[in-house]
Formats: sequence, C-alpha cells, structure tokens
Amino acid sequence: MFKNKLLSIFLILTVSGFFYLFEIRNHQVESSINNYCLNSFSIKPDLINNRKKSNEYLIIGHAYGNHSGSNKGISNKVLKYFESLDKKNNIILTGDFVRSGSKEDLLLVKRQVESYFKNGMFAVGNHEIKTNQNNYYDVFENDLFMISENKVDLVVANFSTSNWLPKLPDQNKINSFIKSSKNEIIILFSHQIFWENMTNKKPKKNGPDLLDDELTENMLDWLNIGNKKLIIISGDYGLNSDEIFCEQNNDGNILFIANGIYENDNDKLIRLSIYSSGFYFEEVKFP
Repeated sequence: MFKNKLLSIFLILTVSGFFYLFEIRNHQVESSINNYCLNSFSIKPDLINNRKKSNEYLIIGHAYGNHSGSNKGISNKVLKYFESLDKKNNIILTGDFVRSGSKEDLLLVKRQVESYFKNGMFAVGNHEIKTNQNNYYDVFENDLFMISENKVDLVVANFSTSNWLPKLPDQNKINSFIKSSKNEIIILFSHQIFWENMTNKKPKKNGPDLLDDELTENMLDWLNIGNKKLIIISGDYGLNSDEIFCEQNNDGNILFIANGIYENDNDKLIRLSIYSSGFYFEEVKFP
C-alpha cells in the first residue's frame, strides 16, 4: 500500500513536471527571479489542479512600442505574438497602446483587440488622451473596469490626471467594490507609476507626462484595502529598462510592478492565469 502511494506521488510529480516544461517551451516562459517576485502573493495551483485554468489575462504596457516607430496602433511585434495564440482570452493594456490618440487610431486598436481577444480592459495612458480626451470615450466608453475572479479582484483604472490618481467618483467606486468583495487580494492596474516614491529602488519610468502635483510617499491614502494585500501593475515603462520592476513593501502587504515594451530584444509581457484554486503570474518574452 505504501509503495503504491509513493508510486502515485511520483507519477503526479512527473506528469506535472512534463506539463510545466511544456508551458515553458510552448509559451516562452522564463524561469527567473522576477517570476518569483511577481508571485509573492500568488495562490499557486496545487499539482493536481494545475491544468484547470478558468481564465487568462495578458498584461502589456506601452503596447504601441517605441517613439520612433510608424505604426499607429499596437506594435507589429505584439500583433505577431497575438497571431500565434491558439485561443481568445483577455487582455489588459496598461496605457500608451496608441501613438497619436486620434479617433481613427483608437478605432484601429479597438479592432485589433476584438480580433484576438474575448475582452479588453484599458488603463488610460497619456497617449490615448493627448489629442482630445473625448476620442477615447467615443471609442471605448469606459475607463474603469472591476472584476472579481477566483481568489483575486482586478481593478483597471484611469490614473491619467494632473495628480496621477483616479478621479474622486472612481476612487469611491473602487473602494466600494473592494469592501463588497470577499477576496483577500487586489490587483490594481494603472498607466502611471504613481507609486515611485513608495519603493526602496526607483523604477525607471518613461516620463512625467500630465503630472502637475508633487508625488508623495503615500499615494495610496485614498485606497481602503484593510487587511487585504495589494498588487499594483503599471505600464509607463520600457524606455529606460527592459527588465520588469518588482518590489514588495516593507510591511509585506503591497507588491509594486512596472512593465512595458519598447521594441527591445528583451521585451516581455505578463500573463496572469486564474485557476479554481488560485492565480499565478508569468513573465513571457516576446519571440
């Protein structure tokens, strides 16, 4: 009986290891220090349930690429990666996914997202509103998205304001959503790295666009998370670093992440996989 149990455990570990290696090779997933940091708060799926994925989100910042390109919408490199995907899931674009902010270019991005994904959510960046902020709302309508998944809540908000914080009505909606949820972990998506004075290391943000007010050492005093844990993922990044920024605060309840692309060889996206038993992040290098 004892030998049979040992054999069963060995088989489970072997099969799980095979599937893990398959994921690594098939999706360009890297085994890295950043993957460990990204998952500081993750609830890792157990070995038996690790194939029962209920949802998936791709997270990309600065998706139009570098400043010198000629593409009007999402980067050609990113679109090529989308074409390789075997099924439609969900995407979260953390700002600057269009070059000019014209209605024509925003409509182009909308078509691109609808071609490859079931759902798109957008953290508005400065490029989306630099021509005329009404263009964004004419095309996408919403700038606040809130979803409850297994074990985790997702909040995608507009921080493209003069103080790099959501407008007061949105702050109230976010706090009400968090209060009503039983989940213990929140992922907050923004374009601006509004939290740059809250980390020990300085994230190399792309720029200070739209900011009129000075950033403080507590840019989260408006957010009521109680005893919950918070993960922040911001997308105005990639110009000055091609490595994902990841740091946990000293109290151990907030995780700060910044990631965006800039047509570099080391450009990465972040994949969020939702399972019945939890969730997991992976950094994925563009092929």
